[in-house]
Amino acid sequence: EKDKMIAITIFSQFLLYISLALLMGTFILSCIPSSLRPQLFISPKWLIVSAVSLPVVSFVPNIQLLSILTPQFGLIDSIWMLLSKFKVGHSWLAIVCFTIILMLIVQMYQKQQSILSAVMGIVVLMAIMAAIGYISHAGSMSGIVGSIFDFVHLLAVSVWLGILILISFFSKDAANWEAY
Repeated sequence: EKDKMIAITIFSQFLLYISLALLMGTFILSCIPSSLRPQLFISPKWLIVSAVSLPVVSFVPNIQLLSILTPQFGLIDSIWMLLSKFKVGHSWLAIVCFTIILMLIVQMYQKQQSILSAVMGIVVLMAIMAAIGYISHAGSMSGIVGSIFDFVHLLAVSVWLGILILISFFSKDAANWEAY
């Protein structure tokens, strides 16, 4: 049982990083003039699925806390306690709120790929990453310094991996590859 939960948590973190990377890479590369990068095509479905997955996969680590609370308080009261009394619940609610905003930005971005919508997407993704960093292991061990380091790590990996994935798998041509 414990091994299954560990495996599920690891897989959810993998999906979290991939989703953040796809979104971040898309928004960052949209800020670069098309004459300086390869032509890209990423299906709108990838962006929507990536955005929708953020609150789902970020909730997975909370299941362990729910499994501890539920036998004593029941499922509904345990969920309420998690969301109202625990740092992880507060952070998850922030992630949900920011994801709703992100979905609106993704919709706007799909209609017209502007630098404004891309920058707005980057800012909201950074807010989601800050919420994730706030409840990280580093944050619980070292306070705000640990949270900042976790945020910077998540941001750096998302930027690097996002650009790498987009250029590697979603480019339509080999133009301007030298920079990458």
